[in-house]
Amino acid sequence: MGEEYYVDIIEKPNKHMYCPGFDDEVKIVEEIKKYKCAYDEKIREIKEREDNERKLAEKESREYYANCFAFHIGNDSNPYYVLNKGSYTICAIYFNRNKDLNILSIDGNEKNEICAKIEYAKIHYFEKAGAIHYVSTIEGQYKNLGGQFTGAVFSKKAIAIGGLLFGTMGLAGGALLSAKPSSMKFPDTEINLSSDIQQVDDKNVILNYYSDIKKQYLDMELPAEIYNFLQTYIPDKKYEIVCELEKHSAVNRAMNQKASDLNPLKCDNSPKMSMGEFKESVDKLKYMFDVGMITEEVYEAKKMELMQQI
Repeated sequence: MGEEYYVDIIEKPNKHMYCPGFDDEVKIVEEIKKYKCAYDEKIREIKEREDNERKLAEKESREYYANCFAFHIGNDSNPYYVLNKGSYTICAIYFNRNKDLNILSIDGNEKNEICAKIEYAKIHYFEKAGAIHYVSTIEGQYKNLGGQFTGAVFSKKAIAIGGLLFGTMGLAGGALLSAKPSSMKFPDTEINLSSDIQQVDDKNVILNYYSDIKKQYLDMELPAEIYNFLQTYIPDKKYEIVCELEKHSAVNRAMNQKASDLNPLKCDNSPKMSMGEFKESVDKLKYMFDVGMITEEVYEAKKMELMQQI
């Protein structure tokens, strides 16, 4: 095996390597240097490859994000509101040229894109909801400082003297006379209560829209900060305005219906008319002709219109 040596490791003069079978210290050092250079080169190649892969992935994420953003929002040509934004990720709401509301989510890192659209005509209204309120919280700290129990103590000297003088009974007597009774110290308990007032912000915006899938109107909860954005681009969908328009529409329909019911010459365009309704309309029409309220031409024309509705 040859002689055995301890050789200093490169850059670590305080460390030694035990190399059995080598009798040439210079050769050992050269071998270590060679392997160290090879190791450093391997590490450099791995790091360079990882850097290149990271830069390539970052470039792909950036390009994917930019292309999706330009496709939907068109380089800021469509008004949009950012809900959340990160590194090559975004969640936003925007309006297209038709004023349809779009909810967009782009994740360039995962190469993922989601866009949901609510048509302008199916947006019913939006309104503020929720409020800021305050909640009281109570915190308590409980401390228990342990108690102590001390057992009875007897004087050995008194017991021995009593035993010598009075025998067995003297032992018991000496013990009783010299005894210190046991004692207990109960634990000290501390309870500290404190209260704090915390503000809870539950404000949000409710967007009411018609869902073709559910076949009903649904509520969507949005952040409170988006209220001004919606009011800027779809002001006619504001809750108060929608309510007022619906009230006027309902009143107008009721008035038109009432006026139509009072008109004996009403000719309902509905294809459905019961025989009772038809007979009542004919009687009214004949009465108006008999008393001279309408001419014969009008009478005959109205009879033909009524005939077409049965």
